[in-house]
Amino acid sequence: MPVFVEGPDGTVKVPSDHEGSWFCYGCAAAYSPNPRKTPYYCDLPIRFPTGEFVEKVWEKWLWFDPIVAYKRYIKGFRSMHVYTDCGSKDEYLFHLGHRILHARLDKARVKHIYEEYDGTHGNQNTERVLRVMRWFNDTLPSPGKSRPTRAPKK
Repeated sequence: MPVFVEGPDGTVKVPSDHEGSWFCYGCAAAYSPNPRKTPYYCDLPIRFPTGEFVEKVWEKWLWFDPIVAYKRYIKGFRSMHVYTDCGSKDEYLFHLGHRILHARLDKARVKHIYEEYDGTHGNQNTERVLRVMRWFNDTLPSPGKSRPTRAPKK
């Protein structure tokens, strides 16, 4: 996945037709913004063109990684209803991290619903959003209604 390419004039550019590149820069804008670094105003955890790992920037990214960040929120999670889902064929491999997070939440005794469906990162967005909305409807309190913590009916 090319994150950036060198133009004929020697400038570094993001390939406009490659969503993976834009995804990386979107993450960088959120996790490691740098208002002094034009033209994209963010730092990447690798150096161009060598691919050298930049530890200081990666540490900023890890702060937001659910596999690391969940520890800061354990107490809050225990008082919440937590629902997570992910496609088993996620092209960004998020399902691998999702499985790790599920195991760690189990080990930390955080009640949660974990679902892994047969799909990619976004090929079932409508179905998944409808499923989550049903879960919210069944889970969030309303006057005179109990609050179950269960997966929505299929």
